[in-house]
Amino acid sequence: YLPGLLAPVLGESDGGPRRFVYLDTDVVVQGDLGELFELDLGGRAAAAGRDCLRQVSDIFGSDVLTKLGFESEGGTCAINRGVLVVDLLRWSELKLTSQIEELVGRYRNAETLANDWHARLPDLPWLVLMRVGI
Repeated sequence: YLPGLLAPVLGESDGGPRRFVYLDTDVVVQGDLGELFELDLGGRAAAAGRDCLRQVSDIFGSDVLTKLGFESEGGTCAINRGVLVVDLLRWSELKLTSQIEELVGRYRNAETLANDWHARLPDLPWLVLMRVGI
């Protein structure tokens, strides 16, 4: 969940960037990334593509989603984490890094976790972003 940690660091300096584009290491860029910087986020803190081959409940299981208070997100498409556009000001206003950190703590302490809970840890920030409208 590197983008969630980068946002507060990049957004702390005066005169720093207003937004950033995060790309996974396996993303092949075949066009102008400037288009992503100019993308209208409609007041949202971030934008990413949806991966409708997977649902959120496929990643976490409905029991864990219910325990964490995200049961309504279970039937929605997962988020493709490979490309993310972040509006740093809006991210800060919504205190998304704090929300992500709080959710990670709740998830780690959930009684319903399997032995492989850490394998799903990178997907947690996307639950928060889905809730606020990514």
